[in-house]
Amino acid sequence: MKYTQLNYALMIWISALFCMQQTQITAQINTPAGATKPFGSNMTYEGMYMLPTNLPTSGTYMHAQDAADAYTHWKTNYVEACGTDKFRVKYDNPGETVSEGIAYGMLLAAYAADKTLFDGLWAYYKEHMNANGVMNWKVSGCSSVVGTGGAADAEVDAAMALLVADHQWPASSTPHDYASDAADLISAIKDYEIQPTTNNGPYQLNNGDQWGFWNDCRNPSYQPPAYFKAYGDFMDDTSFWDNCVTASYDLLNANVHPTTGLVSNWSDHNGTPNWCNGPNEYGWDACRNPWRMATDVAWYDDANAKAICDNIATYVESTGVSSVSGPVPQSGGTSGYHSPTFVSTFALAVMASDPGNQDLLDDIYTENVAVMDGLPWYFGNTLRCISLFMMTGNFWNPLASTEPTPSTYTFEANLLLEGAYLAGGQMTTELATSGLIPTDQPFNTAPWNYTGTESASSIPANITDWVLLDIRELNDPNSPVEQKAVLLRNDGALIDPLTLTEGAVFQNLNNSTDYQMIVRPRNHLAIVSENTINFPQSESYDFTQQSNVLLGSTQLVDMEDGYFALLAGDFNADGVITVADLNGYLAASSSINTYNAADFNLDDTVTVSDFNTYKSNLAIIGVSLVQY
Repeated sequence: MKYTQLNYALMIWISALFCMQQTQITAQINTPAGATKPFGSNMTYEGMYMLPTNLPTSGTYMHAQDAADAYTHWKTNYVEACGTDKFRVKYDNPGETVSEGIAYGMLLAAYAADKTLFDGLWAYYKEHMNANGVMNWKVSGCSSVVGTGGAADAEVDAAMALLVADHQWPASSTPHDYASDAADLISAIKDYEIQPTTNNGPYQLNNGDQWGFWNDCRNPSYQPPAYFKAYGDFMDDTSFWDNCVTASYDLLNANVHPTTGLVSNWSDHNGTPNWCNGPNEYGWDACRNPWRMATDVAWYDDANAKAICDNIATYVESTGVSSVSGPVPQSGGTSGYHSPTFVSTFALAVMASDPGNQDLLDDIYTENVAVMDGLPWYFGNTLRCISLFMMTGNFWNPLASTEPTPSTYTFEANLLLEGAYLAGGQMTTELATSGLIPTDQPFNTAPWNYTGTESASSIPANITDWVLLDIRELNDPNSPVEQKAVLLRNDGALIDPLTLTEGAVFQNLNNSTDYQMIVRPRNHLAIVSENTINFPQSESYDFTQQSNVLLGSTQLVDMEDGYFALLAGDFNADGVITVADLNGYLAASSSINTYNAADFNLDDTVTVSDFNTYKSNLAIIGVSLVQY
């Protein structure tokens, strides 16, 4: 149904036409903010699996940067708007769209937390539903149905995407009620695309709602046992869907090659390979089976799927990552195309195989990043994008029995304030020795309006001031996870005000999440960590070096003795140093024995030296994240 009548080479002629008519769509990962699990924030699955050890360590999405780049490429080149509220995914013939492509796009958009695209794709799917509640499998452009009846693989992927969306935006009911829509689509799959108990292959997934339950043609790559387990949990119908899981593996275990782990494109209900709808080989349809199997390993640690993935990994290693290809016989070979269609899905099988294959996984991850199809060839580049999502933690189970339990972690760091700086990494303690530093956190006023109750029984003599820490998930920076007011010791260490020990204690952090930290002093320019922060920490975070601060060369001042410090002069703490800060200084000028934001050098007196410190930093602007 996908490529059985298309020759890979013959698609080249479409490229020029495609390039002339494509409409670029800007990628919007994690838009809007506030998804339950932002793209890039997850690095764990519930089952047995490996992640590549050579994932990126820089870029906006850090370990998921290759996946983000793939999504941007995919969305830019294959997504087209249909009016103001719908989107379609272009097929190999760019003037057409298939339901499979809409479903793949829904999965990608849901996991990318790209709500606008998800809603538009689902609206397109619904607009082209038939009377059974499934999308007609092929549409010309934005309107005309040219291929009637559903394709079951599209239905199962679309239903799973709705479950992901319901998890991502559980409070959203407009423009779609994801949970209700998911229940309706899963019910349609059950009623119209699962073989009844009275027919051959009971509980097997049929090829579509128009194939008829009498037919004996099956597509092994359509069988998604991990999805069926999730459907059972969501619909509170585990008995039915567990039967579907069993039927899937009965078919797959009968069909799969015992050495290579490869399934055929088509088979009968007993799993015997045949030509019922295309070539009897491991080809353009069968290639999705490793993805289905890897999902069941990563989500549910299924032994049947694990055995298939182990055999595929052995086959990939014997063939070589630079030579794997398709279509090939189930016994394997290298006569096919070394394309992303096959590289990307083989990579997922390796990911879900024996941990001893880590080096092989790293090699095929590199190959997966490198190998792409030219435009307009959509199938391989889309599977490649899905594969990179999964290999970077971004294909999680929305029906997982447990979410990571937030834990208590201590954040240790060093930072210095320009106004208080003396030399050799040391700062003044004059406010403490004068008894002017309050025992209660001072950030309960504008612009912070922080309501925390941090308090110290007394202020030690070696304290310089208070600072406010604001920790956020790396890829959802507009939503603070937790804030904490802590004391700053004169050597730059953070001190917990309750215990007076080193480090800031946070209560709601996960060890599987990438974070960034904002440091907000009272009267110095706030800063943001440049590098990913994970817990538990392997070492203290050093804010005294430019490389560790976002745009550090413009956000820190060189103290000329190996240390860099936060810039003084932000009287109103709004993230920019302007004339407004001068006005605050002027109003407090000549104050003595005071705990005042105009005291930029923290010596308990507001004098011309504070003005001089402010003047040297006038017009410096903090990064957008620190601005109020």
